[in-house]
Amino acid sequence: MEPMIRIEPPDWAPLERALPDAWLDGWMFMAFFPHPDGGEELRAYKHQITRRYLHLRITDGGLEAWRFDGRSGYDAAKLIDEVEDAYATIERLGYTREMEPLREWEEDRADAAADASAPFAPER
Repeated sequence: MEPMIRIEPPDWAPLERALPDAWLDGWMFMAFFPHPDGGEELRAYKHQITRRYLHLRITDGGLEAWRFDGRSGYDAAKLIDEVEDAYATIERLGYTREMEPLREWEEDRADAAADASAPFAPER
């Protein structure tokens, strides 16, 4: 049987441990992914602006970062390298790591309804 990917309940503990508090806004919890060694699941987080991922897990040995290998597995990685990769384009896109979170979908939909000429935001 293929291992299951779960999306709930979100687990923010690894991200909160990996990043300074001022950098936590703007991240989405994506899913729990089975780890190849059968140990603690990986938590996948995606940044709303850069669209890049952090794959983390907490073990008895501490916080671990993992990089998706582009096929179907993960390789151990250095946390600092993964954080830098996740934020690699943030400044070029006109934001900082200490950004405000994006507006919620309901606000976007209300704004679009108020202006009939504005296109609706894509569904999430």
